[in-house]
Amino acid sequence: MNEDIDSSDHTDSPHKKTAFADEEFVVSRALRRFASKETRGRLVVGPGDDAAVIDCGADEFIVDSCDCVVEGVHFRKQWLSLPEFGARAVGSRAVLCAASDIAAMGASPKSVLVSAGVNPRTDSQIIDELLQGIEDACAEIGAAVAGGNTSSAPFMFLDIKVSGETSARSFARNSGAKSGDAVFVTGRLGGSDAAVKILDGLTSGAHSAASELGTLERFRFPSPRIDAGLALAGMVSAMTDISDGLIADLRRVVSLSGCGARLSLEKIPVHPGLAGGAMEAVTAGGDYELVFTASADRTGEIAGVSKKTGLDITQIGSVDGGGALSVFDGETEIPASEFGPGGYVHNDKNG
Repeated sequence: MNEDIDSSDHTDSPHKKTAFADEEFVVSRALRRFASKETRGRLVVGPGDDAAVIDCGADEFIVDSCDCVVEGVHFRKQWLSLPEFGARAVGSRAVLCAASDIAAMGASPKSVLVSAGVNPRTDSQIIDELLQGIEDACAEIGAAVAGGNTSSAPFMFLDIKVSGETSARSFARNSGAKSGDAVFVTGRLGGSDAAVKILDGLTSGAHSAASELGTLERFRFPSPRIDAGLALAGMVSAMTDISDGLIADLRRVVSLSGCGARLSLEKIPVHPGLAGGAMEAVTAGGDYELVFTASADRTGEIAGVSKKTGLDITQIGSVDGGGALSVFDGETEIPASEFGPGGYVHNDKNG
């Protein structure tokens, strides 16, 4: 670390974009230790992808992933008392975000394990709301709570493991994009970032407008694109969900695939609640849409998936033989420095 920051920069913002030993730093070191063992036994896909895939034989595969939601990192404690957010949203968001990894692999969620840490002084109503949110989310994705673990903790956290199933070897991977492929994204980007700004305003005493409720839902109850993931799995060359931001997550895809990509800023679908337009949308975290690459001759089939699922799917660029991700505004390339890390950086100077 080359520089320090003042205390105002390490508040409990859920979308901080600074430069400490972040998630990428930790993951890269974990992969050095574990990735070489990924094909051991029945483990078909191991560390480094959205989820692990285990071959159970007879064309049955289990797809496992886990994700966590931590107070002070992914949500603010003050939001628990807001009627526009509350503990129910924490429980639902934790499950739905974890299920998004299963969707990105082209599988169906089936069961959920929940590990929870809660301050012993937490009001019982908050606990009930938290559990209600977990229950609601599991009902939405068609999965059952299979068990879990609890612990006392100085702050609230949930760690969610979701197990899914698929019967086909056509599960999607982060890698596999090829030069000449087209780049697509589902839905509209930036709604989650816009919702965080609204919630911060509510915490400061502002009142929510009726027009903001739809934007708030994008953060409170994200929609893992399970149906689209299932339909697209056999068509895509690579796919991932957008958790950190379009640029950050697509950079990983092209890096793992050994290629580059070119995005057109004017083609980025932007959530109407985001004031910053496409420049902000491409680095907005927490949308849990799918970004994927596919052969250009699959465009008609992909349009069919869009029609069948009722979900917008937009072609936003193409894969090339370069080694980087570039973004163009018309014919002008936007300097990579304009986008920084490309999305949400998981870090906290205090650990």
